[in-house]
Amino acid sequence: MTVLDNTMPLYIWGETLDKEELEMQDISTSIFVGEDRSYRKYDLERESETRYRVIKETHDGEVTITEIEYYPDLDAVRLETVSNGKLELVFEYAKTKDGYAAQYYFETIIGGSYGAPQRGMCAYKIIFSGLNGSKARFIDVEEPASIIGNVPDAEDFIKGANDWLTIKDGNFTGELAGESF
Repeated sequence: MTVLDNTMPLYIWGETLDKEELEMQDISTSIFVGEDRSYRKYDLERESETRYRVIKETHDGEVTITEIEYYPDLDAVRLETVSNGKLELVFEYAKTKDGYAAQYYFETIIGGSYGAPQRGMCAYKIIFSGLNGSKARFIDVEEPASIIGNVPDAEDFIKGANDWLTIKDGNFTGELAGESF
């Protein structure tokens, strides 16, 4: 599955799942379920006012569980997807003092040779305030520390990245493929 597939619940239902959405579950999920559709089963479960899960089962028996937790007092969200028992995606966003930070963690192609891709877990991070911000990629890494309730400053957030780009006061700096600019 792609990052878009795994984050789709946030686009469809948002940070929280209300009673009306649960009551309309069969109608709203019917576009995904059926013999000629992607899934055999697609269920929504509300665990609390700020936490819900989506359980999807393909016609081949693959099960994907996505859990979404919203932290309204922090203006933050954590989404985690596990597919057949394996972590597939972690996505978080959190309000900073004057902007937002977000991070994605998932498996992607990190290299390869002779047509054989090498895959690894990577973290992609972005932090911004107004027109200033940074984006960074961390290749073949362990899951990053959660930013929920503990967003580091912009410099620390991208420290150690393989590739990064910063825009500050209209000036670009960064490092791509080992080349600084």
